[in-house]
Amino acid sequence: MKIYTKLLVIATTLIFAACSKENGEIIDVFGDPGVLVGKWKLSETLNDPGDGSGEWRKVKGTDYYIAFKANGEVSGNALPGYAVYSVRDSTVITFTKADGITYQNYSYQLKDGKLNMSPAGPIMCIEACGSRYVKVE
Repeated sequence: MKIYTKLLVIATTLIFAACSKENGEIIDVFGDPGVLVGKWKLSETLNDPGDGSGEWRKVKGTDYYIAFKANGEVSGNALPGYAVYSVRDSTVITFTKADGITYQNYSYQLKDGKLNMSPAGPIMCIEACGSRYVKVE
C-alpha cells in the first residue's frame, strides 16, 4: 500500500507542476492529446561517430515503443523503468522513474507525424544522437 501512496503523491505533484504561467498563458504539460498521447514505435536512430557524418538509420526487426497516456503515465520498452512523463515546454520532455527521484530530460520535436527525441540531461550524448518514432496507435 505504501508504494501506491508514493505514486499518488508523485502524480499529484506532477499535475500541480504541470502548468506554468508564461506571458499570462497556461502551458499544459500533457500536451495536445491528439498529438503526443498514444503508442510510438521506434523507426530510426541517429549516432554520430564524432565527425559530423551521423545519419538517421532505419531500425529493422525490433518492436521498441513508448506509450504516452493523457494522465502523464508512460510505458514501453524503449525507455524501460520510467513511470511518468511531463512536457516541460515546447522542446523538453522529462521522464521520471517510479521512485519519483530518478529522471531524464529529452529534447523532442514533433514533425511530419514523427517524434524525434535526444537525451538532454542529466545524461547526454557527447556527439549527436537520437531516436525517431512513428505513431502506431
